[in-house]
Amino acid sequence: MNGLQPYPASRDSCVGWGAGSGGDSDWAAMWEGPIPWVTGPLVVRERSGRDVKLRVYIDTSVIGGCVDEQFRGPSRRLIERAERGEVTLVVSEVTTRELERAPRAVREVLGALGDLTEVVAATTEEVSILANRYIQSGALTEKSRRDAEHIAAATVAGVRMLASWNFRHMVNFRRIKRYNDVNREAGYAPLDIRSPRELENED
Repeated sequence: MNGLQPYPASRDSCVGWGAGSGGDSDWAAMWEGPIPWVTGPLVVRERSGRDVKLRVYIDTSVIGGCVDEQFRGPSRRLIERAERGEVTLVVSEVTTRELERAPRAVREVLGALGDLTEVVAATTEEVSILANRYIQSGALTEKSRRDAEHIAAATVAGVRMLASWNFRHMVNFRRIKRYNDVNREAGYAPLDIRSPRELENED
């Protein structure tokens, strides 16, 4: 894992909208302490051999994390990496729809990102078909369709990395394997899913 700290893959935890509402203090304490901050662009090598800046899909939990006491630091530092031109942030219509009913402070975070984000469609037939495949494979249930749509939108857009605080449905080793099994069978590239905290320690 390139020296990254492992995440609690089976932890039933996801950030909420307000300060202090995501996860619990025992889990949050696992991440206390200094972590080296690696500067410089994160790049990936395409099949053509060309190095390109990493595109990171951020879901609603990352944006909400910017106003949540427990998740604020890593969420904001990921956005700061985009401000420095080290990564490109990607959101989809799934994210913007979910944020329509979020508190004003959370909606303002997305609005402040402005040109830092690349918006990709998430209502295409291709995305819907892929989300259905995740559900049919047992990776998720119908109740978690929006999570499936986030993952499908990132995959169809050719994004290599999805950042989320949703440890139950996204940042979960067993589920990630299932998503990528479906992606491989459908002819898509694999998708890496990490927490913003892990992206602080990339090298």
